[in-house]
Amino acid sequence: MKQRAINNGIYANYILIDSWYSKPIFIKEMNELEVMTISRIANK
Repeated sequence: MKQRAINNGIYANYILIDSWYSKPIFIKEMNELEVMTISRIANK
């Protein structure tokens, strides 16, 4: 979904996400797309 948004011309410097999405792999993927992530870190 993230790559599809970029392919359709939707660009962002930052993304605000719920803690449910705050997994290391998701944050790594956002960094690779040069999008900074703002999130509360999941407890588990």
